[in-house]
Amino acid sequence: MKLVAIVVLLLLLQIYSNTYSQQYKIDSLLKVNKTTRIDTVKIKTLLSLTDLYSFQNPDSAILFAKRAKQLARKIHNQKYIAHASTELGWAYYVSGNYNSALENFLEAHKIYEASQDWKNISTTLGNIASVYLNQKDYKKARDNYSKALTIDKKIGNQKWIASDISNLGIIYFTEGNYNKALEFYNKALKINSEISNNRDISMNLGNIGNVYHKLGDDSLNNIKKSDSLYKIALGYYFEAIKIDEKLDRKLGIAIKLGNIGELYFKMKNYQEAEKYTKRAIIISNNIGASDIVDNWHKNLSELYEQTNNPIKALFHFKKYKAIKDSINSIESTQKSTRLELTFKFEKEQAAEKAEQDKKDVIATSEKNKQLIILLFVTLGLVLVCVFAIISTRQKNIIKKEKQRSEELLLNILPAETAEELKSTGSAKPKQFDLVTVLFTDFKGFTKIAEKMSADELVNELNLIFSAFDKIISKYPIEKIKTIGDSYMCAGGLPTANTTNPIDMIHAALEIQEYMNKHITICNNEAPPWQIRIGIHTGPVVAGVVGIKKFAYDIWGDTVNTASRMESSGEPGKVNISGSTYELIKETLIINHPNLKTIYRGEIEAKNKGKIKMYFVEKT
Repeated sequence: MKLVAIVVLLLLLQIYSNTYSQQYKIDSLLKVNKTTRIDTVKIKTLLSLTDLYSFQNPDSAILFAKRAKQLARKIHNQKYIAHASTELGWAYYVSGNYNSALENFLEAHKIYEASQDWKNISTTLGNIASVYLNQKDYKKARDNYSKALTIDKKIGNQKWIASDISNLGIIYFTEGNYNKALEFYNKALKINSEISNNRDISMNLGNIGNVYHKLGDDSLNNIKKSDSLYKIALGYYFEAIKIDEKLDRKLGIAIKLGNIGELYFKMKNYQEAEKYTKRAIIISNNIGASDIVDNWHKNLSELYEQTNNPIKALFHFKKYKAIKDSINSIESTQKSTRLELTFKFEKEQAAEKAEQDKKDVIATSEKNKQLIILLFVTLGLVLVCVFAIISTRQKNIIKKEKQRSEELLLNILPAETAEELKSTGSAKPKQFDLVTVLFTDFKGFTKIAEKMSADELVNELNLIFSAFDKIISKYPIEKIKTIGDSYMCAGGLPTANTTNPIDMIHAALEIQEYMNKHITICNNEAPPWQIRIGIHTGPVVAGVVGIKKFAYDIWGDTVNTASRMESSGEPGKVNISGSTYELIKETLIINHPNLKTIYRGEIEAKNKGKIKMYFVEKT
């Protein structure tokens, strides 16, 4: 396991694309760990769990690795002790506890040296070097990578030799010795090209591009020289992207596109800079890696500021700040969602230890007198009874608290998203191709608000929106949010379906009918609550956002168009887009003859141009 920053990015990509298959493996391994009584099987299972949890839940990975190490020491198996120490070091490394990581890597290295296991000696040297690199102790990092290189040359593993050389290049790059870094990156590239290691070739090309990028930055006092170096960097980035596209390494493509956009910005080619930076953001969002795009939004903000577009500049600056703040808070968020799993594992570990202690006591007592046997058996029964009472009480408390937590969580998040958040500590954004979005708004709400007290206004909105909630709950429709007097919901997520366009129209007509009745019972002296309803169908991205509070939200052009359907409608009418109409027109004729559509023509919508619109009403 070579701990290199580039490898970390690759593993992150693997996590994004294999979340569900990994969860299946985790569930299976947890079941084996709970049922097996064979120490070696339990150790292997715990180490596999450690490996799977290292990125998505390093705290749990540490617990699994510690337990594996305890069992390995119990059976005096040096091989498993070394393996567990390596995995524990890796889990500490990912969580940022470099001192503990180093301690475990050194312990594993000592065991492998004693058995002259050269392959694992090389691996632990690379791990140790990576810790020193993160601690900015470049001399020790270089020494350990050099030792690993010597061993790998002795073994004859060309791939590892190239990796060691590339790692040494990373150290020189980090120190700012770009010429030396370039020398080592080129050496690694030559070896990887000879063995057709395309993945590492792409990384080498990207690293070389990074060197020329930095050299260009250092030559800004000479614009001609700087631009020349930037152009060389661009060439390497584009060459690397070609390989990434063949390997379908979308994360690698996104990162290099972001670098290309940054280079064009520095070269004042704002049109190309905008194009490539936007492509980087789109790909990152599509694969659920939206947490890496903060600097790209910052670059776009600066770009639009330079090109006198303050609105877009402000928009992307807010995006940059939101992602930055979200990254800063993600560790505490993940920690809170992992508490249940951590407690469960510790409880099971304590129960297993108590059971083993009891077995040891019985084994020893068999050699003693009958009186001692009776004494220990009696004591064991008392302990079991006490433990059972305490355990039952704890289970009841935990069950009640868990039920309360789940009820609160399900009140703000869809059930599927809530389960994913509890299991992994985060909710992966998802692309939905067919989603119907509904917006409502009240005509003249400002005048209505002026005629009512604050309490009356809030109570009235609560009454109306509660009725809307009850209506949409009849259908597979998810409430998204309310903004002032506007209500937003969507069908076709978080579980995709094909009925969401007609489901949403039925819900909209029920909302329209409710508001018509509501108007008749309102005080005649108050302005009527006249509602506009707009509907549009298309693709969206959905996920959980927020810094202090969770919020399930959706994004995409479909949302904006649905909002335009509402603002372009008329009070008391359900206005749908041409896209939604095309999806329901046959269904209306065959299954819903009591509904009819009225074509309004192509109507100008703000920032959207002309859009075909239809009114839907009951006959």
